[in-house]
Amino acid sequence: MPKSIEEIRSALKGPVNSIPTTFARDGAIDFAGVGNLVEHGIAGGSSVTLLTFGDSQLEFITDLEWVDLTRFVVEQSAGRSLTVAAGRPWNTHLAVEFAHTCQQIGADVLMLLASEYTRSAPDVQLAEFYKSVARVIPIMLVGWPEHRILDQISDEPRICCFKEDGSVEYAVETMRRYGDRWAMLTGGGLWRNYTQWPLGCRAFMSPWCVLNPRVNDQYYQAMLHNDLKAASEAITRFDFPLFECAGKYKGGWQTTWRAMLEVLGIAQRYRRHPMPSAGDADLESIKSDMRRLSIPG
Repeated sequence: MPKSIEEIRSALKGPVNSIPTTFARDGAIDFAGVGNLVEHGIAGGSSVTLLTFGDSQLEFITDLEWVDLTRFVVEQSAGRSLTVAAGRPWNTHLAVEFAHTCQQIGADVLMLLASEYTRSAPDVQLAEFYKSVARVIPIMLVGWPEHRILDQISDEPRICCFKEDGSVEYAVETMRRYGDRWAMLTGGGLWRNYTQWPLGCRAFMSPWCVLNPRVNDQYYQAMLHNDLKAASEAITRFDFPLFECAGKYKGGWQTTWRAMLEVLGIAQRYRRHPMPSAGDADLESIKSDMRRLSIPG
């Protein structure tokens, strides 16, 4: 049964498990690894399984593969978590077509990404782009659409949530304006959610869903109980060092994240050419970083 808008809004809270598509050495999608990621996220306390353009490497996957991957994630979740599909920056016709596919697959929400080129489109046409897709499936906005566009679609009830993905200043202003209409999701890093929590943002993407759910628990429970000291300790002790260590490796966070998943035996480390994958020597260094960061917990 499709989830109601109120059910979607209610589920979008706490740590959100963003799925990084993993690949085998030969470039094939590592479906077993993706399945493990879904399972670990649910077991780790996340009520949301999320596919995204970036983490899920959509720009390196064919349309047919993307449909297969979306179906796989929905079936693996099996109703145990809110499933959020993601789209490419398509034109209106293709976006509506993909929305029908997601609805048939059983995804709960579609994260709708507009192309940067559409910023030159007439406002009424861009507003209709969002509304046309929302008529098919509930929508999560993403990125940094102009507020004048958001004003024109804020009365559409099936546009129900927003993943911030721009500057902190943009996110804060957007939450201030529309936080009473849309459930808000922090795009990355516990520290970003820390700045947005006072504006009602209760959901945050977090790799700790799989790497060490205790970090999420410490942060989230601290924020719920207004214990800012304990929350900031989780950010300082775990979150900042995690992303700082990723800067040591070629390919940055996306490469380091997948290497950690292989060390944990969850998924394979590879990315599709020409994107870099961690080498064997990198793995040994990453293992040391993981011990320092209490991964696994």
